Amino acid sequence: MNQVSQASILNLQVEEAQLVNEQLRLSSEMKDLEAELAHISGHAEHAARMNLAPLRITPLNLQEWNDDRVTQRVVAQNAELQALLTDVKVNEAAIELARKTYLPDFELMASYTKRDKIPGMDIANNGQDLLGARIGISLPLWGASKQSEQIKEAVAGRDRSTHAFDNARLMQIHQARALLAELKESQQRISLFESGLLQLSQQAVAAAQSAYLTGKESYANLLEALKKQQDTEYGYQEALVAWQLQVAKLEALMGQSLGEKLHE
Repeated sequence: MNQVSQASILNLQVEEAQLVNEQLRLSSEMKDLEAELAHISGHAEHAARMNLAPLRITPLNLQEWNDDRVTQRVVAQNAELQALLTDVKVNEAAIELARKTYLPDFELMASYTKRDKIPGMDIANNGQDLLGARIGISLPLWGASKQSEQIKEAVAGRDRSTHAFDNARLMQIHQARALLAELKESQQRISLFESGLLQLSQQAVAAAQSAYLTGKESYANLLEALKKQQDTEYGYQEALVAWQLQVAKLEALMGQSLGEKLHE
């Protein structure tokens, strides 16, 4: 049975040392990121080191989510859209108020006059009290022009708020649909990694190491197997991170959890 040379073994040890060095570098970078996260989240500097759990995903039944359902949730429950819709309603109410003040003010006035009867005077209505009424119209100078401007301003405000609402609605719907498509793709990638790729890459490295030590595989083939395993692990972690971010963004747009039961 062929045995590997001493030089090949040394090369393997050097490669392993480089991998360990890369792990130490990543560990140091991770500590810096943890410190930044602690600062952002308001943790005190003297607090205990944050323990970050490995990324895990909660399986979601994404088959029941489609573009139409996502659109309905965004339009009905998105906080930003609801605030913009409130602005539209406020401006519509301002238009109605301006139109009501556009009409002149009417005044109804009544008067009563008591009259004493004059002795010796034989005339009609002698001594009869008087009751009168009249209607007045109050229309300030330049009032019509001023109130017309108020209506124009209210209409312009309504148009601006409606335009802002429509633009935001289209943008949020487009973003939500894109996130849903990306989320489904990420979940498929994660399933592919967990159902075989991770285990196959580990088995490939074990087989390459065994074959290399017995002289059946070259050093280059072993390094290639190690590189593929590293790329596979990195791709898996990348898919987990993408999935978590996509879930958070989509739930924020819809105003509800993707895990909540749908009601038609």
